[in-house]
Amino acid sequence: MPRTFLYLLVLGLWPFLVPEARAQTTINQLPAVAAQQPRLLIGEYMVDSTDRLTIEQVTHRPLRWQPMVEPTLVLGFTPHPVWCRLTLQQPTPAPRTYALELTNFYVDSLSLYQPDSLRGWHTQFAGDGIPYARRTPRTRYPTLYVTLPATAPQTLYARIVSTQHHNYAWRAWDRATFDTVRLPDVDRYVMFTLATMLALFELMLLLFMHPYGVLRAYALSSLVVCLSVLFGAGYPGIYFPHSPYWANTSHYMAVGLVMPAVAYYITVAFRLAQLRPRLVWLYRGFGALGVLYAGLSLVVRHAYLTWAFITVLAIMYGFTLLLFWFLLLRKQQPVLWNIPAMLIALPVYTYYYGRNAGFFPGSVSEEAITQVMFISFACEPLFVVLILWHTTREGIRTAARLSVEQAQREAILAMDTLKTTFFANVSHELRTPLTLILGPLGSLLKQPPADERSGELLRTAHQNARRLLDLVNEIMDLTKLDAGKLEVAHEPVLLRGLVERIVANFEVLARQSEIYLQLVYKADPTLILDLDGNKFQKILDNLLINALKFTPSGGSIIVTVTDRAGRIQLAVRDTGRGIYPDDLPYVFDRYVQSRQPGAPSEGGTGIGLALSAELATLLGGTLRVESEWQQGTTFFLEIPGRRVEPGIVTLIPDTETEAAGLNDTGPLIPLPVHPNRQKTTLLLVEDDSSLRHYLTAILQPNFTVLATPNGQEALNRLATLSTLPSLIISDLMMPLLDGFQLLETLKQSDTYRHIPVVMLTARADEADKLQALRLGVDDYLLKPFDEDELMARVLNLLTNVQHRQPPTSSDGAATEAMKPVPLLSSGDMDWLKRLEGQAQAQLSQFELTADQLAAAMSVSRSTLFREVRRLTGLTPAQYITEARLQQARHLLENRRVSSVKEVGLRQVKRFSAAFKSRFGKLPSDYL
Repeated sequence: MPRTFLYLLVLGLWPFLVPEARAQTTINQLPAVAAQQPRLLIGEYMVDSTDRLTIEQVTHRPLRWQPMVEPTLVLGFTPHPVWCRLTLQQPTPAPRTYALELTNFYVDSLSLYQPDSLRGWHTQFAGDGIPYARRTPRTRYPTLYVTLPATAPQTLYARIVSTQHHNYAWRAWDRATFDTVRLPDVDRYVMFTLATMLALFELMLLLFMHPYGVLRAYALSSLVVCLSVLFGAGYPGIYFPHSPYWANTSHYMAVGLVMPAVAYYITVAFRLAQLRPRLVWLYRGFGALGVLYAGLSLVVRHAYLTWAFITVLAIMYGFTLLLFWFLLLRKQQPVLWNIPAMLIALPVYTYYYGRNAGFFPGSVSEEAITQVMFISFACEPLFVVLILWHTTREGIRTAARLSVEQAQREAILAMDTLKTTFFANVSHELRTPLTLILGPLGSLLKQPPADERSGELLRTAHQNARRLLDLVNEIMDLTKLDAGKLEVAHEPVLLRGLVERIVANFEVLARQSEIYLQLVYKADPTLILDLDGNKFQKILDNLLINALKFTPSGGSIIVTVTDRAGRIQLAVRDTGRGIYPDDLPYVFDRYVQSRQPGAPSEGGTGIGLALSAELATLLGGTLRVESEWQQGTTFFLEIPGRRVEPGIVTLIPDTETEAAGLNDTGPLIPLPVHPNRQKTTLLLVEDDSSLRHYLTAILQPNFTVLATPNGQEALNRLATLSTLPSLIISDLMMPLLDGFQLLETLKQSDTYRHIPVVMLTARADEADKLQALRLGVDDYLLKPFDEDELMARVLNLLTNVQHRQPPTSSDGAATEAMKPVPLLSSGDMDWLKRLEGQAQAQLSQFELTADQLAAAMSVSRSTLFREVRRLTGLTPAQYITEARLQQARHLLENRRVSSVKEVGLRQVKRFSAAFKSRFGKLPSDYL
């Protein structure tokens, strides 16, 4: 409220605060009595191009004088002195004193020559070179007192030097009138200045306190422009009364800073960064020139330098006006309530500075233009109120729009989460029937077929079941991508070997379809990359499947590998029918099929290429496509070529020796001979009845199997048994009580916690969670699994249980039954985690021994043996072997085909045999 009152007060007192509006006259009109006005007989001017003319030379030489338009001179910029010759005659019969005023604030020096009685010259000086405190009279304009004789005419000469423009008028005041009317107005100017500075203070508060960007820019530009007009209107002398240098410098610097301030405001208000980004640099250039001019004004001042600056400023203002109307016509209007300020200020400034630079003619006085500028400043409160109202309204609208967008975004995210959860659950549910398909098919394939056709049908069924499993894995990968859980596992990969193996997998299918498949390898054959081979293989698999699908018989598919300046490019080019041009932008979108009317229904899920593109991005590369309808399609995969040093033996069979070692099946590990084998009991917990019957059929020949449908039934069954089972096999996803809850209950029970548990899981994240179980005692199995693998896991866990039993007595009598394993404390768990970390860090050492592991754990060898045996049931040597095999299995299950050396095993054959003995599968079965 006080600020509004102040603004209204300033507007109401405006006529009283600006005396020029009612008291400005020319040399031909006195403000007091008309009969006392002097009459101008001659008014002429001349530019001294030599800079050396003296008053004697001017008065005696025949020089080319040019007439002034009345008492007004509009000359513009010149670095030379300008001489004026004024012949005056006053009407009174007695001498009279007048105040002769030059209406220009920017005069560096004014020398007035008046003849005296001794035929010499009486000289007076005025201008910016004289400190304000020593001026007589003390006014903003250069003013001198002159006494004219009686009716006889008298000629006066004036020499004017200015680094600004020479645009001014001569005024003659009666001294009595001047002293009583004109001089007291200085106080009113000071009052107006204080009011203006107070308004500027309010603008500064807005500048630093208001968060809206356009308002800050507006306040900044208004502040600088107001200061420039204030200092350019003769006020610096009031603030620097004893220093002409700083009085002039403040004016030059204020005018110079106008350009960057206004340029910044225009950039923000016109939204140039969004509408016309290239023009942002143009206005930055304008701003830089203004800053340069302000800096140069500290050390040098020249008329041509000022003319150049004023020219650029006028061009900027004029260009801004054109841009303003252009944006309005294009319906790209700037912020609405900044328009009134522009409509008032920009035309005035453009005319004012353009006239000073010589672009526009005219004799509008400096004071008239200054008054218009002050009026625009007086309107600042109105503009500020309008801007605040507009910004508040826009803020409310923006908040409402953002609220709606946020609700829509949350709805989309919720739908996406539901979709991801649905796919994850469906994929999990598919793994159980796939287990029931792949398991029996695998068993039948291990037996001699009844005839050749039966064997072929079994192999076809098994192959397509594996294909369905690959599709399920792709869906799981998509859900992991959406959840941000799919990580890149970099490893050293021999690029040529990997690509050749992938392409070789499709050669049989290509021959059956009568398609020519060729690999052209143009990179270094020994190139080893730091690459996620699994994800790379998925991409290439999908590209080859897509090419084979759309290439007719007799066509060709060419796979080309090149090294392009540190980036590996793989191109898959086919001679198929190509892709519809309208479908090209959507090739890598999920679940998208051809949108062409009448296009044949070709099946597919729309997942393969979408997953490939996202995997390529995950690898730091790109996947793009070029296609010509009825000519063919080429997919280009580019990945970073991060090289690693050779010397790593890969698990991919590069030689016949390694291939033979990895595929040496050998006999399955024999069942341990035990006199009470028929009494060995297993508890099976599985909610799917078909899978429960299938698992029972696998295990029943060797064990007594007790089957229950869920965790709660399992606990109830355990409570009724007189003899506890030797091992429990449980699914994770079950009703009533799931696998995790069952496991937690078992481990917290003194009665059941010693029973080893094998978990069946269909989800990789659950498998990772199960890694926290104790190494070598409990295990997990990923669906779908192989019969031999299941038997191997069960037998290994039963063997570990036997290792935990105390030895028999000397007389051969059996000792007491196996003691229950104590529940692990938090300290034991921390110790096991540290042990696992030390073992993992040293697995690559071929000669890793118990002594080295004990040293890493800072314990003695006997302490290590005792603690490892107590907590895991294994000796340190068995623990190290188990850690090597578990690490190898983890790498293989994640398709991170790395090196045998990485897990510390020298020989491929020995590793293959140990791996199969532990897990019932060969390493090559994972490839």
